Amino acid sequence: MTIEDTLQSIRQYEAARIENDAYRTDLESMSTKPDGTIGLEEAQQGYEVHRQQFMKLRAEVTIKMKFLDENRIKVMHKQLLLPTMLYLRTSLVTSRH
Repeated sequence: MTIEDTLQSIRQYEAARIENDAYRTDLESMSTKPDGTIGLEEAQQGYEVHRQQFMKLRAEVTIKMKFLDENRIKVMHKQLLLPTMLYLRTSLVTSRH
């Protein structure tokens, strides 16, 4: 998993969020109309399909962000340990002479 892969997932998530909002708005406007039963079932199905896609992408982005954060912590830990290990190694080498 890379940062680019995560960014692509975020873009897909944003597009799915916009579509989900549009379908939700359509469903809400149809349900408030007196003759709203015409096409209401189709609007509900469309909304549910887009809502499920949105929720799936949201979970995917959350997981990828968590992995990137864990990777960042590992890299930072290594970078912090490296100077310490070099110092200790240098100290051991100079103390032996």
